[in-house]
Amino acid sequence: MPCYGDTTRNAKRYPASITAYQRLLSRQPSTANDRFTGNAAHLEHLRNDPGLGYLLVAEHNEQLAGFAILYRSFDTRTLKPVLIINDVYVAPKFRRRGLARQLMAAAFELAADEGFASANWQTRTSNLRAQHLYDQIGERETGWLHYHHVIHDA
Repeated sequence: MPCYGDTTRNAKRYPASITAYQRLLSRQPSTANDRFTGNAAHLEHLRNDPGLGYLLVAEHNEQLAGFAILYRSFDTRTLKPVLIINDVYVAPKFRRRGLARQLMAAAFELAADEGFASANWQTRTSNLRAQHLYDQIGERETGWLHYHHVIHDA
């Protein structure tokens, strides 16, 4: 099951990735169309601006099985770029096959190849499956507290 970067280098596969991503993401039928349009526009922006980030996809038998959305940031302590692993998702029917692990490994490889100082991510305290994976790949809580402030009521 290959994982690869779906950027301008893989533009021929991109339209199918957007459609599949939207199907994976949409959970609320009343807002599915707005969500599809907004996410498609954002992914198109991500595809056209490699300086913003990356879209990694995992396939099984030529079907999109999962994805990871990665963004660039910068660490003023190391004066190097940092990779933010923002979303990692595997469709339910493709879970328990190691795809999330492969997506994380692909993200780490990309970070190393591009000269990033580190890769950072977070997960909900209730997401025990993700925490189990992160414990298996050797990552631990960093000791930093993460805060959140809503600017606009969504």
